[in-house]
Amino acid sequence: MPFKFERKSWFESNSTIQISKGETKFFDYILHPFESSYVLFLADAGRITFVVNDTSVVELSKSKLYIKGLKVGLASIFIKFDGKDVMGKDRYVPSNTTILINVTRSSTHIVNSTSIPTQVEVGDSSYLTIGLKDFNNKTVSGYEFEFINHNPDILRLAAGGNHIDFRALKEGTAKITVKFNGNRDYLPASRDFIIEVLKKDPQLSVTPDYVEMNVSKDYYVGIYTRSSENFTFISNDTSVAIMEENVIHAIGSGIAKITVRFNGDEKYRPAEEYITVNVTGVPTYIDLHMDSNVQLLNNTTLYMNPSLKDFNDKVVSNSFKATSNDTNVVAVDEDGNLRAVGLGSAKITITFNP
Repeated sequence: MPFKFERKSWFESNSTIQISKGETKFFDYILHPFESSYVLFLADAGRITFVVNDTSVVELSKSKLYIKGLKVGLASIFIKFDGKDVMGKDRYVPSNTTILINVTRSSTHIVNSTSIPTQVEVGDSSYLTIGLKDFNNKTVSGYEFEFINHNPDILRLAAGGNHIDFRALKEGTAKITVKFNGNRDYLPASRDFIIEVLKKDPQLSVTPDYVEMNVSKDYYVGIYTRSSENFTFISNDTSVAIMEENVIHAIGSGIAKITVRFNGDEKYRPAEEYITVNVTGVPTYIDLHMDSNVQLLNNTTLYMNPSLKDFNDKVVSNSFKATSNDTNVVAVDEDGNLRAVGLGSAKITITFNP
């Protein structure tokens, strides 16, 4: 009864097995009698011999169930069946076949040995260490990488071996491509690394953030930033207060919010801080330039010249209005002068409109 060798569907129909360098596969050949459903497994048969023509290319396990690719190349395995069953009886027709083993280059992938710095700030330096592994995740040695910097205006690279040093030059998104061009044993591989470059925090601070001041007064504000003084000052009520450089000028009574805006530059991002300004009126008093109790002769006139002054004795206003509570005793003309028109006493009220 003649025999033939058959194999499961994952083998090539031309009796060639393709396997990668370093890969191990199940050697799944079985022996079928032509006229019987009986199946004789190669590993179980006592009269089957295997001969590998190049053991430097492929290795056959002692169990004859597995083959392993050792290096890229071609090898063959000659399989001979002497026709005897496991009891040693001549039951089958002797047969033989040759299986070709094609060991191909192993696939590879690039890995990072250090954490990937996906975000850096302008002016900062960082690095990336990479490596190469095969399909079994086993480290591959003796390789060379090619480094491609797609955005040299954003990142400056200094790369060699398996190490990349880089410095962030300006804000933007940069891409670095690492390529392994392959060799006799391993297939090429490449990997892209995306790095986002951000502007630095200027660490803007304003002291104080709340100010109480009087009308017409100035207040110096302390402003700190890590960058140059590129500021804009915005008041939400310029009738109350404005700011120029580092100085607040009080204009009128009320509350104003002043925005101190750092406009940013090539290295630092914009930032804002706020100052609340509470402006109150200046304390004043009326200087009559005479005694507050005056005696007048009937039909005489007293010429008034009062002044409104602040706490520094500075004249704030000379515009006033005088009124009498009894015009039958003292009358007031349009200039605020007093004239005695009758006997008695009267109270004069002086009002300023600064």
